[in-house]
Amino acid sequence: MDLLGVGLVLLSTFLGQVVGMTYYAPQLLGNLTCRLKAKRKPEELQTAIVWSFVTGFFEAALIYHVLQIIGTVSTLQHVFLGAVYLTLFHALIEAPHYGFEKRSVQLIFIHMGYHLLHLFVVIFVQVYGRYWS
Repeated sequence: MDLLGVGLVLLSTFLGQVVGMTYYAPQLLGNLTCRLKAKRKPEELQTAIVWSFVTGFFEAALIYHVLQIIGTVSTLQHVFLGAVYLTLFHALIEAPHYGFEKRSVQLIFIHMGYHLLHLFVVIFVQVYGRYWS
């Protein structure tokens, strides 16, 4: 991975976290999400935020490498479809856990909406970041 690639991975990781903080803010879907799932102590939230950034970084790095391999993402439509397909793939993997863990169906849709926005931002930055440099 070249220096520009590292920068794009870091930028897309940061912006993906901004999307998450905004999406799950109390003013948007944060309060509803909290009502639908188990409560956490404040010290657990700090660990969750750090873990979210670490996993977000590896997700962005993985997406970077996949984009390098396929090399065909060139339009906004491709970016959007890539985000949709990855979100659906994730939803299909995650959905059985919701049934076994008795999580709300509402929660599935809230999280999948976040994943769609997050993945769109990550893919968009990495695809179009090369043109901006």
